[in-house]
Amino acid sequence: MINRNQKGFTIIELMIASSVFAIVLILISMGLIQVGRLFYKGISITNTQEVARIVTDDISDAIRFSGQSVTTPIAVGTDGLSQGFCAGNKRYSYILDRQLVDASPGAGQSLHVLVVDEVNSCNGSTQAQSVTGSGALTTTSRELMGLRMRLAGLSLQPVILPDRSDIYTLTIRIVFGDADLLVSGNQNCRTDTAGSQFCSAAELSTTIQKRIE
Repeated sequence: MINRNQKGFTIIELMIASSVFAIVLILISMGLIQVGRLFYKGISITNTQEVARIVTDDISDAIRFSGQSVTTPIAVGTDGLSQGFCAGNKRYSYILDRQLVDASPGAGQSLHVLVVDEVNSCNGSTQAQSVTGSGALTTTSRELMGLRMRLAGLSLQPVILPDRSDIYTLTIRIVFGDADLLVSGNQNCRTDTAGSQFCSAAELSTTIQKRIE
């Protein structure tokens, strides 16, 4: 005897169920991708802000506690690109708008971006060392920037006040990311391109008063 009461899914029902399942999977995948982007964006921002804080603290402490003269940044060196200043016996040498890489620098990149070392005296041509060559740095030099970061801006100026010459303003701007992710003269990150989660910028400003004369 043939059982004519068997039940099952029709082709149309299976197609509808498969379509709904596919849509749910797509939505879940898009959500996971967005969460991943936010995660990597958070890491990029945190790392960039941390380096900006470390650089600011290092320079601030050198000015605050050195008890010696502080010079403002000037361009020095035969390459015409390196700049630098001194806070006591600490010398800060840097190059603007160059991405730090650990090997084979290309256009817009450098093996060194912002380094600090110790010197006996600092004035004129000794105010900075070239940071564009791999062998130009002293053995005591220490790189302050992180890989794939660039120094977008550095300003150190004395605050002009009556009978005061011990206060300075310092502004540091650091940008993390490849050149194709940057806009506005490599000062900010693009938001309309893939990979923007791997780009971030941080700027810190502080006022420093020398504690030791």
